[in-house]
Amino acid sequence: MKVFMTDNMKARGVKPVFGDLNSLDAFAQAARHADAVLHLAFIHDFTDYEGSCATETRVLDAINGALAGTGKTFVVTSGTAVVGDSGSTQATESASTMGARAESSEAGALKGVEQGVRAIVLRLPLYVYDESFFCSGFVSIQVQAAQQARAASYIGSGQQQFSVVHVDDAAAAYLAALRHGPAGGIYNIAGEKGVTTKQLATAVAQRLSTADFSMPVRGISQEEAAGLYPGMLGHVFAMNNDVDTSKAKRELQWEAKHTGGFVAAVANAKQA
Repeated sequence: MKVFMTDNMKARGVKPVFGDLNSLDAFAQAARHADAVLHLAFIHDFTDYEGSCATETRVLDAINGALAGTGKTFVVTSGTAVVGDSGSTQATESASTMGARAESSEAGALKGVEQGVRAIVLRLPLYVYDESFFCSGFVSIQVQAAQQARAASYIGSGQQQFSVVHVDDAAAAYLAALRHGPAGGIYNIAGEKGVTTKQLATAVAQRLSTADFSMPVRGISQEEAAGLYPGMLGHVFAMNNDVDTSKAKRELQWEAKHTGGFVAAVANAKQA
């Protein structure tokens, strides 16, 4: 297993703990000795999504148990997708949630509040990105699908809107939660808003086009999407998922610096 550590991390005495999401004893032991815990891991197996959520629940239970009664901070990652389709509005944290992830990440995290843990939930958008070739995990899935189909696809009208966040802004949000977040707080974290699914597909096509091949952009049905993307992703990629972040700005004193540039980052991510 490769572990990448900066010189600054080494100088501060940071020591990696090896394991996977089934290493519950290792998590618990590390948590007991930590000043605070940030949970950002999830098994993105969309052919067994319920199983991935069950694994996450066990992880959160182990860490909450290790932190019980300490008042230590436990910041847990959820996703804005737990609110489902936001329609024509920007969903707030009070919107109804749905699905196994809301139960595993959010309910699982907030059980810690009852155990004397300062548990806080950050909801990240589907697309957490940077300007690297990888850009974003879910963008990579759509790029691979476009390569296989020889066309970049959007589902339905292509006018569905979603929010994104740059990885640097996401990192700043975790620090803000550590400093300012109250126990039981839930926060939407996003920078750029109102990106459409057709804009994303067009950017993917631009990324994959060459001097000899212009990648087409096409609209597909929900049924076609189910055959193109694994598990539930065809449904997720078809949703509106735009969110309001005023609560995070107000309570965490956090504000995104990157409020544009996602589409360009996708389009310009060329192999080095």
